[in-house]
Formats: sequence, C-alpha cells, structure tokens
Amino acid sequence: MVFIDLYRFRLKILLKDKALFFWTLIFPIMLGTFFWLAFSNITEKAEHIGKIDAALVDSGEYANKEQLDTFLQSVSGKDGNIKLREVSEDEAESMLEAGDVCGIINVSDKISLEFKDNGMQQTILKTMMDSYIQNEKLIMNIIKNNPEKLDAVIKSVSEEHTYNVEKSAASGDMDVYIQYYFALIAMSCLFGSSYGMKNAKDIQIMQSDVAKRRNVAPTGRMVNVLADFLSAVTVQTILFALLFIYLDIFLGINMGNRYGYILLAGFLAGVTGVGYGYVIGLLIKCSENFKEGIMRASTLLMCFLAGLMVGNMKYFIETNAPVINKINPAAVISDSFYSLCVFGDVKMYARCILTLVVMSVVFFGISVVCIRRDRA
Repeated sequence: MVFIDLYRFRLKILLKDKALFFWTLIFPIMLGTFFWLAFSNITEKAEHIGKIDAALVDSGEYANKEQLDTFLQSVSGKDGNIKLREVSEDEAESMLEAGDVCGIINVSDKISLEFKDNGMQQTILKTMMDSYIQNEKLIMNIIKNNPEKLDAVIKSVSEEHTYNVEKSAASGDMDVYIQYYFALIAMSCLFGSSYGMKNAKDIQIMQSDVAKRRNVAPTGRMVNVLADFLSAVTVQTILFALLFIYLDIFLGINMGNRYGYILLAGFLAGVTGVGYGYVIGLLIKCSENFKEGIMRASTLLMCFLAGLMVGNMKYFIETNAPVINKINPAAVISDSFYSLCVFGDVKMYARCILTLVVMSVVFFGISVVCIRRDRA
C-alpha cells in the first residue's frame, strides 16, 4: 500500500507540472500541426502539377542499379509523375538550358541531381530522389533479412512517389514526409527525460528541500526511486498515446494499425527518455538550469541526427557513420516506427525494440550506481 500511495502521489505531482506538459505534448502537437500544414500543401500542389520533365544521364552504372531502374520505370510510367528521357550529357545540358527539362538525374557510382532554376517541379523531383536514396538502405536490409517481401516493398516504395495515399503491407502511410512524424514522436519521447531529471532532483539531498524530507522518511530510498520512475514512465506513455492519436486521427497521418506493437515501441521509447533524464540529473553536478540546457540541447541534437530537421540526415549518417544511428536513441525510436508502419519488417522492429531495452537497462544501471554512491 505504501508503494501505491507513493506512486499515486508522484503521478499527481508530475501531471501538474505545466512546463513539462508543454514540452512533452503541446510543443510536439504544435510542431506536428506545422508539419501537416506545410507538407499537405506541397502534396496537394504535386497532385495537380502534371508530368515533370527530367533527363537521365547514364555514366555506365545504370545497368548495375536494378532497384533504381525499377523505381524510375514506376514513377515515369503511365501513372507516374515523371516524363523521363535518357540522353547524353551534352544533350541533357542543352535541354536543361532551353527549359525542356526541369532537372538532370546523373547516374554514376552515386546518384546526383542538377538544376538550373528553383521551383515546385524541381522540389518534387529532388524530394522523390532523396526519398529513394534513403529507402535504398532499408531495401537492402529487406533483401538480407526478408527477401520474400522484396517485390512488395519495392512496389510500396515506388508508389510512395505518386503522391496518392497508398497502403503498404503494414497498412501504414507511404507519404514521403512520414519520416518527419516518426522523428517528431522520438523527440516527444526523449523530452520525457525532463520527468526523469525532475525525479532525480527530488531524491538528491543537495538539490532540493523535497529530497531532504523524503530522505528522512522511514520509507526505503529505492522504493521512492522505483515509484518515481514508474510514475514518470506512466505519464510519458499517456502523453505518447495522446500524441499518436492526434497525428493518426485528427491530422489523418496513417501510421498503421498494429497498435499493440506501436504502444510497445512508445512505452520503451518513454522508458529510454526517462532513463536518460535520470542519468543527466544524477551524473552531472551543476545547476538545474545548466542540466536542463544540456538535456534539451543533447535531445535536439539526437533528433536532428534522426532527420527531424533535415530528412536526409539519417541516410547521410547511415552511409558515412552508421554506428551513430545504432546508438542514437532518436534514430532507433524513429526506425522502430518506420520499419513497422511502413515496411512491416517485424525483424527490424524487433532489433530496434531490443536496442531500446538495452539502452534503458544501461541508463537505469547508471542511475542506480549514482544513487547508491550519492547516499554513501
């Protein structure tokens, strides 16, 4: 009964903190709404813009890129958005200069784009190709782990660029901008570190008067810590569910129907966020404002690397420093939703879940060591 009372009391304290409530729910909802307003406007314009004229220049590598060929044939077919012409480099330059094409797709060891002007057609073409490059890595994972799903995945990735609402095997949204919403969810879950840091403050005698009173109470210190931790995770899970409902139902962002898996990912993402807050609050010995600054800055940096501000960032890191994506909690959280809701790849989802469990255990272990050392 004592534990339940401590849990309920702490739950009320956390729920009444308006500042934390703003950062973990209201701010993500506002940002998600801005995303929806911006991206839906681009999508609506893309649906009425007609065919996009583009030139393809092959430097001898195109024959070795079967996935690229499948993709380009799909988006330049009868129902596609692109009118593609394969020409020489000189012809392509002349067509671009004359305005006969909006851009050039150069295929060599790497895919590159060349434009003369900026406009909606150029933006759409660049977005399509950037998204293809980002998805190429995921397709390679499918080939390695679930080759039987290859045809369905390639079809889904190709359909993504028709700017229509299409269903994947996971019943999720194949919209090119869906990755931003997954990174947004990751940010919200990691902002749950504020609850962990608040709890850490209220168990350190030198940090708050509340901690002094709690430490002289007859209740064991670890009982208080466990009750605090579970209450913070409960609050963060509720806020995740509210954010997901807002994105999925109110904004109409189709994020799949595997709600059990989605809730599990959100729960573990919240545990990871809260655990990270404990580590910051217990390990760093400085003022509360400085800790808050470190927590916010580090969280936003992780979300930036996961593609919240620049969509191609995660792919760029995967190409040049893949280990960062494997240890970045925001990237792992984002990938757990992406693999589940877009590709339906349960194995990749399971790896992300296992990684979140390991991160949570590490954060919790560090926190326990710091609490015991602080008491000593």
